[in-house]
Amino acid sequence: MENVLTLAGVMLAVTAPGWLGFALYEFARRTRAGASNPATLGRMEERLARIEAAVETVALEVERLGEAQRFNARLLAEQRAPLVPAAARGARMDRRAGDPAGGATGGATAPSTGPSMTTPH
Repeated sequence: MENVLTLAGVMLAVTAPGWLGFALYEFARRTRAGASNPATLGRMEERLARIEAAVETVALEVERLGEAQRFNARLLAEQRAPLVPAAARGARMDRRAGDPAGGATGGATAPSTGPSMTTPH
């Protein structure tokens, strides 16, 4: 077992510098080739322009979604707000309680369906 570990250590010590040198050589070669090739630079510029346009489009869509969210929140807040002042609502409930039919609804009012939902688009 000890001989196997020693052999593995020697093999690693001998081959590791070669693999590291090869990796550095390939990295330097590809970096130099990419920097001096005008066709590669042109393709990269076109690709960056497309990415920039896509990011701009996504930003506009996110802004539009935010506007729609704010609009819907405002509509929900308006629907939950009482449409009739509290004093008038109390008088209406008193009339129902004094209804000759015996106040069939028990003094409760029917829920309001409210106006239909309108979207900002």
